[in-house]
Amino acid sequence: MILKIKAIMNENVIKGSMDILIIDAIKQLYNTQIDSLIITCESNKCLGIFTEKDAIRCIATGIPLDKPIKEAMTFNPRTINENSTFTEAKYTMDLYHISHLPVVNDEGTLTGILNLRDVIDDFLEIRTVT
Repeated sequence: MILKIKAIMNENVIKGSMDILIIDAIKQLYNTQIDSLIITCESNKCLGIFTEKDAIRCIATGIPLDKPIKEAMTFNPRTINENSTFTEAKYTMDLYHISHLPVVNDEGTLTGILNLRDVIDDFLEIRTVT
């Protein structure tokens, strides 16, 4: 059996726009207890990603938290098509040393996210602490 990303992705993606401030993105991560915020445009295309690691980097390097998210996010993050296999996702995550993969459809519209924490929770049946 080939496991497709569409079957294991998390459809509950927390999104933000380019005009959100870093501090508001950090609050959103905290309040929703998630570890990534996907920055999208009006047509729901993935423009960037802001993760817990980005939040830590902002604080550690003194980036002012009242700056727009574009000062701290990763632009044009790696994505994966929802019809790709888990093996392809694993390869991509390993190759680029990333733990979050926004999932898109054939039109490039955001449909979900695959992250390492969900994979651990689902496949190993270990509940990670958030």
